[in-house]
Amino acid sequence: MIPTYVFGWPSGEETGEFFAVDLGGTNLRVCLVKLNGNGKFEITQSKYRLTEEQKQEDGEKLFDFCGQCLKAFTDSIQESGESPKGKILPLGFTFSYPCSQDKIDHGVLIRWTKGFGSPNTEGHDVAEMFRKSLAKFDVPATIVALTCDTTGTLIASHYVEPNTRIACIFGTGCNAAYMERVGDIPKIAHLGIDPDAEMAINCEWGAFDSFEHEHLPRTKYDITIDEQSNKPGEQAFEVCHRVPDYFIVLIAVV
Repeated sequence: MIPTYVFGWPSGEETGEFFAVDLGGTNLRVCLVKLNGNGKFEITQSKYRLTEEQKQEDGEKLFDFCGQCLKAFTDSIQESGESPKGKILPLGFTFSYPCSQDKIDHGVLIRWTKGFGSPNTEGHDVAEMFRKSLAKFDVPATIVALTCDTTGTLIASHYVEPNTRIACIFGTGCNAAYMERVGDIPKIAHLGIDPDAEMAINCEWGAFDSFEHEHLPRTKYDITIDEQSNKPGEQAFEVCHRVPDYFIVLIAVV
């Protein structure tokens, strides 16, 4: 359960242009998002498949790849007139791996999941690493938020459908996010934030029962997949309950 420092719900009336980068377990997506108010939006995006080799490359090289893809995308939309040349836009970075955060635009990677193992990244501020790559390739974007995919889904869905209260992801990984009253979040009690404010919580439930394996039943297939993974013992809920499509494919292989 990780505090995200994303406070409150959108009204659905926010407007503006933004870049979004989503580094998931299978693809990298780069997007231009236009919020039009009244719960309406437009999106232009490009998608890049991540190879298994890229998932194991040095962290700097991985973020350089993300920066290069966003640079190519921004050049394309500026040439087409979708976005004015030279305009620097705020960027939301969706990073679907557990991070420890003490502010919305920074996050230290706790551990890789979803088959990633890029060295020199765990224990580092991934937002800062990406900032350096953006500067290296002169990308006209400023990172203003770092979120996981479930938190992004929660907020984006509420912009369109105000009755949204929880978001779940069932993809390469499995996770959820919901909004919690600050006064009920012991981890941030020392910060003196208004207890009646609301903050999104990243559940990280894919890691439930990791290492000890005391609660979830495991078959011989679960054990084989776990032992052959790049991080045995971790993400037990994802592996043992085979929720993500990634592990369903592995069962077919086993």
